Amino acid sequence: MKLKLILFAQVIYFVSFSQITPRINSIKVFSRGAEISRSENIKIKSGIDTLKITGLSPYLQDQTIHAKINGAQILNVKFGINYLKKQKDEPKLLKIKNQIKSVESDILDLKDQLSYLEVEYDLILSNKKISTEEIIDIEDVKDFVDYFQSKMPELIIKITDSKEQIKKFKKVKELLKKQESELQKVSTRKTGEIEILYASKQNRQSSIDLSYHVYRCGWSPLYNMRATNIGEPIKFEYNAQVFQNTGVNWNNCNLSIATGNPILGGNKPELYTWSIGEYNYSNGLRGKYDKSESLAYEDDSEDVYYGVASKLNEPKKVILTENLTFSSFEIPQKFSLNSGEGEKAVILLKRKLPADYQYYAVPKKSNGVFLIAQVTEWEKMPLIPGKSHIYFDETFVGKSYINPKVMSDTLDISLGQDQNILINRTKQEGKCSNNTNILGATKKRGYEINVKNNRNKAIKIQVIDQVPISKSNKIKVNTKLGEGWTINEETGMLEWNLEIPSGEKKSTTFEFEIKHPKKLNVPI
Repeated sequence: MKLKLILFAQVIYFVSFSQITPRINSIKVFSRGAEISRSENIKIKSGIDTLKITGLSPYLQDQTIHAKINGAQILNVKFGINYLKKQKDEPKLLKIKNQIKSVESDILDLKDQLSYLEVEYDLILSNKKISTEEIIDIEDVKDFVDYFQSKMPELIIKITDSKEQIKKFKKVKELLKKQESELQKVSTRKTGEIEILYASKQNRQSSIDLSYHVYRCGWSPLYNMRATNIGEPIKFEYNAQVFQNTGVNWNNCNLSIATGNPILGGNKPELYTWSIGEYNYSNGLRGKYDKSESLAYEDDSEDVYYGVASKLNEPKKVILTENLTFSSFEIPQKFSLNSGEGEKAVILLKRKLPADYQYYAVPKKSNGVFLIAQVTEWEKMPLIPGKSHIYFDETFVGKSYINPKVMSDTLDISLGQDQNILINRTKQEGKCSNNTNILGATKKRGYEINVKNNRNKAIKIQVIDQVPISKSNKIKVNTKLGEGWTINEETGMLEWNLEIPSGEKKSTTFEFEIKHPKKLNVPI
């Protein structure tokens, strides 16, 4: 028993304590969450030691911690939150607080100035009353009147200006307070800490490697599509809008962007028999559901180099790595982003995509002619659903949404209206009539469509119109189509596809006739 106590005392004697904050080497940002990798050179002692790692995000997921101390055996790893350690304000928040202090100081100065002016104002008013009990020199009265008339208007203006300035500064303070409140929502006063208990056989120089996942960060895609001229490829730009509110600044780190979500945990998911039946209050519902955990992820894919520079003087390009579940973009430049700073754009790739340009018009609804770029080969890129901004000839023309999961091989992009292409749809009065006789009612309509190409090159255009279709055997519809039309008999949609040389005009017509019993009301 005495020997055991001596051994236990020796163990306690060798337990010591050290504290570090390893530098961030690399960050892999997923659509939600990020994997942080840190490392640091340390000194380890012979025996058992506790290493505390401080300055970490309080939003660390402790089940994802991986730690390695070279030359030592890790005995235990424990994560906790330190609520007591005082943290410095983020630069943006600190700037807002300093501005608030400056505005408050200005308000106090203006209030002091206003108080002095009001005292002077009251003093002048109190001296304007002339006592009848004293003999007053008329010259003194004239001097006072002159002083009153010259001083009072100026004094009133100064008092009014001071009050207005105070109101303006209070308004500025109110706005700054709102901004401060927004920044404090993503700011944190707590920090995460990891305690690692390890054993070493000797004192030596070593290093620690640490990785873990954090939440309250991620990225979203933003696609820029630029068309410069008809017939030229679309310039496609794939951007990542990175954000982080982890409570820890990311400074000068290696960055990679992953298109998927991290799969955490270590057990593969399983499904059990799903039984339904009458509920028994004593035994509960027979059957059970799975409370599955996610499959641990291990990346053993090979690097696929995308757009790597071939010469030393060329700028480095993003390296794209693809595996079975997601793609990862390795950014060549160092990356910095403070917690709560907002979004920061990172260009993932740029590519020129083949596009076929075609004009599109629905003259029944609008006289506008819209230019459509039909883009191909976009499916070869590792895209995820996201917003897109569209530019034509360096002009922003609108927003769209790209969803690779539901799109076809061709991506249609509207580049806005082209004022150089004219279209009109006119009713042909000689072919329009409403007739009623003993056999029933007949309604006829005829339209002419004209398209003029004022561009300096030939264009392709698709014109859409329609004729009514009958849903009753009592109503008959007959159509007469001019040159170039095709019709969908089920929907009544008309389509006119044509190519118009530069400076030329083309026309076509269509007519339809509706016959029905005169007792029926069939509006058109």
